[in-house]
Amino acid sequence: MNYLHPLDYLFNGESWAKKLFILIVTNLFFLPTAPIYAGYQLAIVRARGKRDEKLPDLEVSVASMAPLFIDGLRLLLQFLVAFLPVVFLVVGAAYLAYCSENSMHTVCRVWTILGIAFIFFVLALLAVPAIYILAARDGSWLTVFKLMPMIDLVRANFDEYLRLVIVSFLYRAAAVLTGSVIAGLGNILTAPMAGLCICELYGQYAGLDIKAGTGEPADSSEPVDAETDPVIEAEQGIGANT
Repeated sequence: MNYLHPLDYLFNGESWAKKLFILIVTNLFFLPTAPIYAGYQLAIVRARGKRDEKLPDLEVSVASMAPLFIDGLRLLLQFLVAFLPVVFLVVGAAYLAYCSENSMHTVCRVWTILGIAFIFFVLALLAVPAIYILAARDGSWLTVFKLMPMIDLVRANFDEYLRLVIVSFLYRAAAVLTGSVIAGLGNILTAPMAGLCICELYGQYAGLDIKAGTGEPADSSEPVDAETDPVIEAEQGIGANT
């Protein structure tokens, strides 16, 4: 994987400046337009998984943004489910601390709950790339519950996956530090661009030959098995339903 390639990828293709401007604007109005941004992230994962070197198409139109909105909404809801146990555990620990007497037994119970919440939080963070990749592949609303495909995706190239998680964190940290230079306002520009760069990396990982566990791009000349490829399975399922 090329961990610096996202810095070139964002500026490839026609109208890249217009696409980035649209995404930055949609990121400003977080609640109503966040699904559009998240949907475009999935579009990048799909494109890079197929080794497309250009940013996916994006226009200010219902035809262009409606599919992105649905994709992004599906992704955000799955992240909500993934991090829900952490929220419940933290709220439960706070309630226990508030309602119980200030004793050593209560303190131990609270810290135990917070420790479990931290473990769930770390596991959820580690699952983020896998959720992006599987959501981009199969278009399911239940990706977050597909634990075995997630585990297989991580195990097949564990070293590369771990590097992916670390580099993704470094991209986020660099965006925050760079954006803070302009009294925090720079994050309006750097945060959404960092998110796109990270999804380009997820797309690179999605394009690896993960079944062989080699960490190298799969040979595109090799035939694809329709019985094992989740994208083809999804397409066949749609065709059968219609």
